[in-house]
Amino acid sequence: MSATLAGSMSQLPTVPGYRISKTLGVGGMATVYLATQVSLEREVAIKVLLPQLANNEDFCQRFLKEGRIAASLQHSHLLTVYDIGSMGDVYYMATEYLPDGSLKERIDKGPLKPELAVKLLGQLAEGLGFLHSRGFVHRDVKPANILFRRNGSAVLADFGIAKAVNSVTMATVAGAAIGTPHYMSPEQARGEKLDGRSDLYSLGVVFYEMLTGVRPYTGKDALGVALMHVTDPIPVFHDRLGFYQPLIDGLMAKNAAKRFQTADELIEGLEDFLPITQGQSRTTAPQPVAPPEDFSTKAIAPMRAPAPRATDHRKSRVTGDQRKPISGLALGAMVAALLLIVAGGIWWTQRGAAPSDVLTPVTTPVVDATVVARIEGLLASASRLASLGNLTTPPSANALELYRQVLTLDTQNQAALSGIERIAQGLLAELNQRSVAGQRESALRFAEQARGFFPNDARFQDQIDLLKAPVAALPPTKQLDPKMAELLTRAQQSFSAGEVIDPPGRSALDYVKSMLRIDPMQGDALALRSAMLDVYLERIREYETIPNMDAVVLIQIDAALKIDPDNAELKAKRKRLSGR
Repeated sequence: MSATLAGSMSQLPTVPGYRISKTLGVGGMATVYLATQVSLEREVAIKVLLPQLANNEDFCQRFLKEGRIAASLQHSHLLTVYDIGSMGDVYYMATEYLPDGSLKERIDKGPLKPELAVKLLGQLAEGLGFLHSRGFVHRDVKPANILFRRNGSAVLADFGIAKAVNSVTMATVAGAAIGTPHYMSPEQARGEKLDGRSDLYSLGVVFYEMLTGVRPYTGKDALGVALMHVTDPIPVFHDRLGFYQPLIDGLMAKNAAKRFQTADELIEGLEDFLPITQGQSRTTAPQPVAPPEDFSTKAIAPMRAPAPRATDHRKSRVTGDQRKPISGLALGAMVAALLLIVAGGIWWTQRGAAPSDVLTPVTTPVVDATVVARIEGLLASASRLASLGNLTTPPSANALELYRQVLTLDTQNQAALSGIERIAQGLLAELNQRSVAGQRESALRFAEQARGFFPNDARFQDQIDLLKAPVAALPPTKQLDPKMAELLTRAQQSFSAGEVIDPPGRSALDYVKSMLRIDPMQGDALALRSAMLDVYLERIREYETIPNMDAVVLIQIDAALKIDPDNAELKAKRKRLSGR
């Protein structure tokens, strides 16, 4: 019997030994059909490679070779492969047919209950563990590739096709997308050699989506999403989901060496989480303390505190040295290489420096290396909380407290000092906004509350003194006219939001320049410009310590020169690097 591909989308292919009845779906590599295996009269799902892949002989031979191996794999949480073969220009794989839908369809209806998500995580880990033990890497773990048997158990699909593709084949097959950007591990996004830990990262993304109903990273295009997997911090759970943060941390570490090393380690770690989902909680998460009524502003919008991470008693590799974050410097080097290859370094300028992984505190005695790792983790957590608006509240879960914890370990840490200054600028921006709007009493209460966070910062005490003084007695030299005050407020808000030199027209630099055009010696504008410059000087110092990072250093120098175009030291450094 010959095999022919459909001449049009309305026609069905002919595959020897199978009676194809309808199309189930079309993916990036194959079309899936519902069919009946004639010899056994059983329903099967049959996947037929797309023509552009079937025309590549190397790809097809790999597909057949590794597909036959996949057909020999039998596990309760792996899709059973019945047959694989070719006839003419048709390359096909027949698998069991599971009509109960995919995990994607279930997530589309809303987040799963945590106890179900943990249960499914364990089942999928078992399937991946078996797959890895047989020398396979799935490479495309995602909700759409997770199906369900009638008893509700989860089944991983598509591992035969995924394993048949490596980086060489990717480069030679037009249109073949290996993996899905929203679920790619950092090493997969960089095109590096993969092992089972890459699948565990993807599984962590799936687990996050099961619990929240959304993906952890979203962007305008595939490149942007892939870069977020490389550079952005691990997502942070809040409220009741905070208990599961150690699992996300252990699965989604940017450095594969910091993740669960095997699926068995993950399964062992799940033992402590399953009793919790059955109503046997060891601890009760404290309720977050609401901030003062007048302190709920856009600049410091409070978020509820994440639940305790209770990791010091874990038996798995969620805790301890295995969960230290990847070095910020090493991460910078990896990101730089990706950016220079893929995007010419432009995206780095737009997004700024990338935080490292989140570090959960541990109770073991620390050594120097551990202190460094803890600082990096605290900075990453602080950056994440600041991006969520948790600048000063809620207690024990805000950026300010974490930056100050860093200073207890390193009193001169520039990243922490800059972060604290950005928070202060954000509070001053809100204070100025209330003052300009004539909300004198509200501004005074806000200033007093802000002083509580910054008791040694004279700027807040000065504002309190001004607001308490009789209107007629206000020193004219300390007042700004409404236009200047509005520009200062916007500059401080942009700086606090990390919009230092971008976007054009509404960055902190744009507003500061407008102020200095009005008054070249305006003190607030000059101080803010200095703080902005410090951000880029710190980045330059950091990347100068990494070999072969001249291109990235030049990007940071160019950004700094936008703030201080007459800086002789930066000009000389730029000239020296450009001449290498």
